[in-house]
Amino acid sequence: MKNKNFFDENGYFVIKNLFDEEKIQNYKKILSNLGNLNKPWDVPDGITKHPELWEIIVNKKLLSSLRENIGDLKYTKHSDIIINKNGIGWHRDSAHRSFGIGPDWDESISDYKVVRVGIYLFDNDNKESFKIGFIPKSNKKDSKLNQWKIGWLFPRYTRLFMKLGIPIKLWKPFRMQEDWIKVNNGDCVVFDQRVYHSPNDYKGEKIALYL
Repeated sequence: MKNKNFFDENGYFVIKNLFDEEKIQNYKKILSNLGNLNKPWDVPDGITKHPELWEIIVNKKLLSSLRENIGDLKYTKHSDIIINKNGIGWHRDSAHRSFGIGPDWDESISDYKVVRVGIYLFDNDNKESFKIGFIPKSNKKDSKLNQWKIGWLFPRYTRLFMKLGIPIKLWKPFRMQEDWIKVNNGDCVVFDQRVYHSPNDYKGEKIALYL
């Protein structure tokens, strides 16, 4: 129950080696038929749109881990294919992203159990490797300063710097811990959609599937 205890406390956990090398190569072959894996592209709700990828949704190892750590399951049509695209910045994936405001934050009737599943299908051993960062417990607490910095100031700073051609740097959260996870071929991360998360500013390949 290690993952369940960690998930309940922090809002995320990792499944190492969800897919073996044979599965990884099979899925990469399918994806290469949809687009060039050496260029940036994405397909919103791409897994739902392509039946050849549906077996990922019902993968026995994935479902077993989710049931053990989350509970009963329902699949929602919010699954994406993201190839070689990256946008740094702390954010939430929930419908209501301002802490404490909206139905996503009302657990008076039932616990919030909407999770995002990220699956990574690329070698990640270079010096500037890809990592996904989380702010633990940010589905349970936040500060007004963080909400202002992340929700209001950072998007404006980002747009200005993009116009000026200045590299964007990820800000550190105020008085909150960061946890950066290096994923590799076949690894999977599962997280409460209300948890702050962000990729790092990395260089190289990224083949990712999100459920």
